[in-house]
Amino acid sequence: MERRAKQKQWIVSQLFIYISFIGLGWLATFGLTWSQANLDVSDALTYLGYQERAFWFTWFFSVLLFLALYGLFNRYYVAIGIGVGFFAVYTIANYLKMLYRNEPILPSDMEMITNIKELLSMLSWRIVVLGILGIGLLVAAIFALNRYVKFPLQPKMPIWVRPIPIVLLVAILLPFGNSNHNHSYSSQLVDKLQLYPNASSMSGAAQFNGPFLQFMANVDLNVMDKPKGYSKEKITSLVKKYQDAAEDINATRATNLQDYKQTVIYVLSESYANPASLPFVKLNHDPAPQIDKIMKTSPSGKMMSSGYGGGTANMEYMALTSFGVSNFTSSLRTPYTQLVTRRGHSFSINQLFDQSVAIHPYHGTLYSRTQVFEKFKFQHFLNMDNDKSLNVTPIKGHPYASDASAYSDALKVVKENSANKSQFIQLSTMQNHMPYTTKYAGGTVKASGPNLSADTLSQIDNYADGLTKTDTATKRFLDELDQIDRPITVLFYGDHLPGIYPGELMAQYGVQLHQADYFIYSNKTALEQAGEVTNTQVSAPNYFSPMVFARMNTEVTPYLALLTAVQEGLPAMSAPTNTNQDTNNVNLGNQWTDAKGQVVAEDKLTKDQKQLISDYRMIQYDETAGSNYARNLRFYQFSE
Repeated sequence: MERRAKQKQWIVSQLFIYISFIGLGWLATFGLTWSQANLDVSDALTYLGYQERAFWFTWFFSVLLFLALYGLFNRYYVAIGIGVGFFAVYTIANYLKMLYRNEPILPSDMEMITNIKELLSMLSWRIVVLGILGIGLLVAAIFALNRYVKFPLQPKMPIWVRPIPIVLLVAILLPFGNSNHNHSYSSQLVDKLQLYPNASSMSGAAQFNGPFLQFMANVDLNVMDKPKGYSKEKITSLVKKYQDAAEDINATRATNLQDYKQTVIYVLSESYANPASLPFVKLNHDPAPQIDKIMKTSPSGKMMSSGYGGGTANMEYMALTSFGVSNFTSSLRTPYTQLVTRRGHSFSINQLFDQSVAIHPYHGTLYSRTQVFEKFKFQHFLNMDNDKSLNVTPIKGHPYASDASAYSDALKVVKENSANKSQFIQLSTMQNHMPYTTKYAGGTVKASGPNLSADTLSQIDNYADGLTKTDTATKRFLDELDQIDRPITVLFYGDHLPGIYPGELMAQYGVQLHQADYFIYSNKTALEQAGEVTNTQVSAPNYFSPMVFARMNTEVTPYLALLTAVQEGLPAMSAPTNTNQDTNNVNLGNQWTDAKGQVVAEDKLTKDQKQLISDYRMIQYDETAGSNYARNLRFYQFSE
């Protein structure tokens, strides 16, 4: 009788353990689904009905993870604690990223774990404190339960059973190592699972595919699809074509970098995009009247950003390299961390100048900038980690270096340059970085608008008051540059809009919610030689360098000749801005936006425009994923 009672207890214990894993797996899957289903429980429930394969696959993975942890530690409460902790952290992180950037957690984000201190500093202290308390309570609960609450007979996995869930888990993960390569086993598996890694709308794809499948679909890095006809002969002919184009352009240009030593400053102004231009927002006054005045007298317009609420490093990458991120595959989400750090070399515009300095009044490890700028051949990268003299003075009550302090560092570098050297400065500011919950003392901007909540309006007020600080600091910076008797050209641009506007507005105002402001300013000395810039109303960050060289009236390289043709002859390029597009379409490609802000279908472009697109993509593939034929033919350098 006693033996039978023990057997019964053992069976009951086993049933409880495995049923609890099944239930916790379902809850974990539902939590992840909710966190990226537009933050709406009803959407998460709807998802369960129309994408069953993805949901049950995610649920199976979740249960298997709990089983693998149980097999690894052979302690029920330890397995439960670690599993619940993992899914809780993942769900909250996913929720926050969807909230602020409209994008789920991706494999490229894992490289940011080494910068956990910097990432936490970007969150409100309440979230950080609650997270620390939650982890502390979870650890305490695991310890207490494991020590004081015992199952009858404390059943454990037989030693020969323990490896099985671990092996199964690895067997599921491994095939995704090449899921983005055509004709691979895993790509066929992905097709059978009805996975559509939509490049244009990662949030929409995550809702359709489920959290696990969408994450795993981006593990495999396939930089670009190989263009049809790519070969050494084809690249050689393109090099010759744009060498000739460069000669034609240079015959009309008044200066060259070798003789006329210009200083060029690229100012990436964090989240700068004046809300006054949004049709659904009304402000009691313009927060940036001086910048608006500068834009009326300088080449300026709207820049199509491929990000919303984030993506700073991607805009920086495009401005420096002139390669469009929307030409990459959906698995390459962050070129800095996924591409540049892994390539032996990479072209960027600073390499054409005698001196180049990058300045970022924050930690240089974020997005691997320290490694990236070394690959880009910047002689110096000034950041909080390596330069204690950097001015990182914040505005009272706010966490990040003010624009005024960032400009003071840039001005110092300009003044230190000897007059007989060309100079390039990359300045990425931090002042207007999220969150926007802290008020500025004496703030005067008041926003209104239909269907905007009180919380949203408060954030717009705070954000716009920050733009007022940017406005004043930028005007003072440009005035000081005017006093320097040396030609200086400044490209100023906002990288993306802040993620404070309601997500449901994206369907109607997708283009406007991806349009930041930019201008190209020539100081008094540079203005004497300044040239004209065309096609400026709506542009893109990968078009900036040919525009700057046109404004400087300076000779170009063959690559800049290609970029000049692209900038002058094509509408602005970006990733599609309407997140509600058909997620069944695997590759929606680029979105083209004309001077009126209207989206133009690629098949409506002229034959010459399509040829330009083909040339541009061919060169980008050659440099980022191909055999570097153009580089070996000195395509990126001035002719000797």
